[in-house]
Amino acid sequence: MGERGGLPWAIENIRPGDRGSESTVISNVGSGTGYLRIWISGIEGTDRGGDGAALAKYMRFSLVSDGLTTTMAIDRFPASPTDRGQLVIGPIAPGSSTSLRWTWEFTDTGDDQNDAQGDGLSFSISYMLTDAPPPAAAYKYVAVDLFGWQNVVETDSAGVAQHDVDAVDPLGIHHLKILAGTRMIDEEGTVPARIVLSVAGHDGGAAGPAGAVAVSPAYVLQGFLADGSEANLTFSAPVIVMIGVNASIVPAGYLPMGVHALNGDRWTRLPSAGLEISRWSAAGAIQRSGVLTVFAAPVMGDSGALHVTDMVVRPDTRKNGWPVAISTTIGRSIEVTAQIICGGNSSGIWTVELAIDGVVGSSALLVMEPGEPSTVVLTASGIGDGEHTVTLLDRSMVFRAGTYVDWALIIISNITVFSSLLIVRQRHLVRHPHSSGGEAPQKDEVPLGTTSERPEAADLQIVESIGEVWEARRTAEQVVERRLRERP
Repeated sequence: MGERGGLPWAIENIRPGDRGSESTVISNVGSGTGYLRIWISGIEGTDRGGDGAALAKYMRFSLVSDGLTTTMAIDRFPASPTDRGQLVIGPIAPGSSTSLRWTWEFTDTGDDQNDAQGDGLSFSISYMLTDAPPPAAAYKYVAVDLFGWQNVVETDSAGVAQHDVDAVDPLGIHHLKILAGTRMIDEEGTVPARIVLSVAGHDGGAAGPAGAVAVSPAYVLQGFLADGSEANLTFSAPVIVMIGVNASIVPAGYLPMGVHALNGDRWTRLPSAGLEISRWSAAGAIQRSGVLTVFAAPVMGDSGALHVTDMVVRPDTRKNGWPVAISTTIGRSIEVTAQIICGGNSSGIWTVELAIDGVVGSSALLVMEPGEPSTVVLTASGIGDGEHTVTLLDRSMVFRAGTYVDWALIIISNITVFSSLLIVRQRHLVRHPHSSGGEAPQKDEVPLGTTSERPEAADLQIVESIGEVWEARRTAEQVVERRLRERP
């Protein structure tokens, strides 16, 4: 259908007996035949007189389109694209359009209807073109509702998402990112009809992390089944939730720590979603529905509260030479893995730096709470020959970098060459006979597989072969020395 958008209705000052209509045209701009699914969600009534929101019970809505005519109360329409009483129009060929005419009526019952005076009614009509004709038993459609703005995930019958989706709210500041292949089910294995992110209105009374301040309201991410009942959802793969933050309420010197989920009577920070920290949003990877919020912590200049409990330095190793490696270069770059503990009594955001001989090689941003362990991986490159000291916070280690010649391998290689030369030398001493029957060996030639009757000839062969071997060794040593001198 092209880009998503809204076509608002705004109907005011209606009385019993009033009616009107609104028209919508849906075009299939795709390359395949489509089936249009329609559902109503986000139904809310307002009550001005204190006698209950009664307008909805007097309103009737009719939908007329090609092959479809229906009239009912707004809450009788399907609430999701997979409801049992689904509304489907089609097939709609590529490049074709279909017109829909909605008619509304404030039914006049003839009785006193003052209980609706001053009341209001709002709802959202959603349209979706799919390639699956009804009943499409193999497909399900899960509506993802962020503060009234709906996106749809197509799943198979087991609730596995068939495509990536980045659901967003009307302002584009809250996101729910679901990857293809993620299974979405409740505790009974049922696929939800809707996933909704809304303001929770409460935080469960749980205290936030020590030293942190709340910078967002509490939100609730919850699932709903086709019958409208709530469902506790689990996701087989992490779903990225991004919550927008009003930067003006983030205290000076603070930054959002990420997204926290309510876990019993305490808030637990969700795993990082790999997004950069900013004052305007926070993100986390969630694998179940629940209550969410955002806390901010101070950006710390002093790293004295952080302690390294375990550190491993892994120098890079590279073999030199072809086809046989005759030297090894170690430590031109290193990878350092360390576990860090926040030993203070306050949460914070720290920048930790990896230094080589006092010069910073790389850094990482850590968000930590009191007593929390964190594993960090840092790298450094461009390291010269010699002994070096690597330092991370309160831990230092020494390593050596350089190029080392493998003399044992060179000797073994030369012995192999020596043996090969002896064989080649012996083969060179064989004179192959001509096709006419061959000739007798010349004076200094020894046939293969026989022993020379002249010792001086055999000795000469060995001396010449040994000379060639030692010449090959001197050449290899000169190559190694030249490479070492050429290195910076």
